[in-house]
Amino acid sequence: MKFTLYLFIAWSLLTWSACSHDRYPSVLQVADSLTAAYPDSALALLEAWRPLMKQESEQVQMYYNLLCIKARDKAYITHTSDSLMLAVLHYYESRNDRHHLPEAYYYAGRVMSDLGDTPQALDYFTQSLDAMPEEAIDLRSRVTAQMGSLFTYQGLYQEALEMHQKSLQCSEMLKDTVGMIYSLRDVALAYRCLEQNDSVLPYYKKAYTWSVMTHEQELAKLMKIQMASFYQDKVMYDSARVYLPRDFDDLSGANKQAAYIIAGYHYFKTGQDSAVYYFSKLLEWGDVYAKNLACRYLLQLAVREKNIKQTESLLNAYLMYSDSLLLRTQTEAISQKYSLYNYQLRERENARLLKAYNAQTKNLLYLSICLAGGLLAFIAYRQYQWKSREILEMRLEKLKLLKKKTEDDNLQNKKEMNRRLQDLRTALQEEQQKGVKREEEFHTVQEQLANAQQQMETSRMLKEEKREGIQSTPIVKMLTKKAASHRGVTHISQQEWKELEKAFREIDAEFLSKLGQLSYNFKPTEWKVCLLLKAGFTPTQIGTLTGNPIQTISSMRARMAERMLSGCHSAKDWDEFICSL
Repeated sequence: MKFTLYLFIAWSLLTWSACSHDRYPSVLQVADSLTAAYPDSALALLEAWRPLMKQESEQVQMYYNLLCIKARDKAYITHTSDSLMLAVLHYYESRNDRHHLPEAYYYAGRVMSDLGDTPQALDYFTQSLDAMPEEAIDLRSRVTAQMGSLFTYQGLYQEALEMHQKSLQCSEMLKDTVGMIYSLRDVALAYRCLEQNDSVLPYYKKAYTWSVMTHEQELAKLMKIQMASFYQDKVMYDSARVYLPRDFDDLSGANKQAAYIIAGYHYFKTGQDSAVYYFSKLLEWGDVYAKNLACRYLLQLAVREKNIKQTESLLNAYLMYSDSLLLRTQTEAISQKYSLYNYQLRERENARLLKAYNAQTKNLLYLSICLAGGLLAFIAYRQYQWKSREILEMRLEKLKLLKKKTEDDNLQNKKEMNRRLQDLRTALQEEQQKGVKREEEFHTVQEQLANAQQQMETSRMLKEEKREGIQSTPIVKMLTKKAASHRGVTHISQQEWKELEKAFREIDAEFLSKLGQLSYNFKPTEWKVCLLLKAGFTPTQIGTLTGNPIQTISSMRARMAERMLSGCHSAKDWDEFICSL
């Protein structure tokens, strides 16, 4: 897979180097094409070209920074700072770049969303919608989906529903099946929050149908879990049980955690012991919210069963997780209030600046009128010169400060680049060591496999030798002649049966031991049939030697197979089993 990806990158670089006349380096265009499907590879490619970007123009550097933010976002790396994104956004705003500005607004909103500044994130998403052209359907789908999620977190469910419906329309226009599935799920969730229950199930079922048609196993199970949760909210536990999956192997991360919560809650409400299993799973690897919930229900079960020791342990754990949740909730509330306060301050500052701008415009108008007067012309000219000199000195001072700041930033960036380079070298060495270890493990497995195959072949040859030895004994040869008798039925004396068993004890005693150890009470005729099968006689010959019709022999073999072999019910299965002993 990696080799194919590297070939694609090399081919793309050669193609764009030969045919592209764009103003951006071809490597950035390759990185941009990789961000959607291979964001990790795009990040690695961008990091490798970071030192060369310092030699490029500001336009290329800003595009490079935008791609870095985009690749991190696609790789689900949480944004921790807005300084780089704001620099990119201000650059494209100042140049009114209609091509990159909508995307810059979108990723500015993503950064602010990760930083918890919801009002500013929504403002950037709105500006992205205003700036993007009509044909940018894919970007519009992503922006409206993000806005719908933020509206949901804020409790604005009607606005969230409108945004998710717009995202669904865009996904349908793009024929993006996965996007349609997620949009259908989000629309159903919005209807649930609005308590419009009649509109919920049609969207969930449509999302489930698309998941099954496109073989998206995880999404299909996720939709079934959502429907089970919906029925549980309506206290329809029989209907909920129909949609609960039997296993959660295809689920991962938050989806698997949600599945365990819903399953545990269902079995808890229906009074089944399986609730303990699912809540215990949440205690093993769930987040603090899931562990708190699991402790709460397990504590109720322990109290119900009067298990004092377990009740005390679960109560302590529940209190610990509750304290953690309280602290996290308080922190998030403070962060939200701080973001809202900052947003209000920014709005006030914008209003103040607008008011100051209007006032300044009026003052300039008045000054122009005054300058029209001949008597004040000389004074106005001197004042203008004095102000110009002062502004020039201030600009020079700002340039000096900017130069110093730029030098400090360059030094800091150089240190950061060296640190990251060292981290990459360390990671490369670790991967090489892992590769050597995997190769050694592979050789070990190969040797074990070869030994196992050799043992199987030896066992097979030994059984074949024993079978040939049995068939070469005088008693078997004599019985073979009797089986070929034209009379149809041949009597075998008790002494001949004893000689046959004696031949087995001398040549293949292990077979008699294994046959006797089977948990089945053989009838005399069944025991004789097994001996004759092992000796290589056909069912027709066995019927002749035992004096039974072939139909009786077949029924007898099928009956033994049905009682002794799991999942096998034919006479042929019993023949193969006897020959394998």
